[in-house]
Amino acid sequence: MGSVVLAGATSGSTTLTPTDAVTATITLPSATATLATLGANTFTGKITATAAGIDVPTSALGTCYSSTYTPSITNAANTTQTTAVLCRYTRVGNIVTVYGMLNLAVNVIGSGVSFEVSLPVSSNLTNANEDLSGVGAAYPSGAASETYRALAETTNDTASFSGLGFNSNNHGVGFTFSYIVK
Repeated sequence: MGSVVLAGATSGSTTLTPTDAVTATITLPSATATLATLGANTFTGKITATAAGIDVPTSALGTCYSSTYTPSITNAANTTQTTAVLCRYTRVGNIVTVYGMLNLAVNVIGSGVSFEVSLPVSSNLTNANEDLSGVGAAYPSGAASETYRALAETTNDTASFSGLGFNSNNHGVGFTFSYIVK
């Protein structure tokens, strides 16, 4: 099948078959070293966490990580202003969940509002109802609440929010959505 190469204080190579279970202890050469900083040696494959836990990469090096991003807000209808705020997201396998907020001001009170939020991890969304879903809500002081539904916008590969707007003042809209990476 291949070989396991351990670098750092101990190194070696072992041939494995597809059904072999491997238990390894890797001692890194310093407190700041990581598997990614060991030099020319690389690790590919699957790591299974134990009760003691495991540090998950904070980049696209793995498929289980979290980070932040500031989304682009596009195709905003019936708004006088939309501003993105730093958002958080997690990815586990091929599912990404986003938590965030944006600021908007509604142009015509009681009318439809829509806007699109860019994705932190690109995807080829093909089904509006199945590939992405989410909600958004605003409860501005002294105004009626606003709720928004999010679906996949398959042409632009974005999260498309729509609802009714009730506040012409700039106010926050909290939202969350999950989607599949294809």
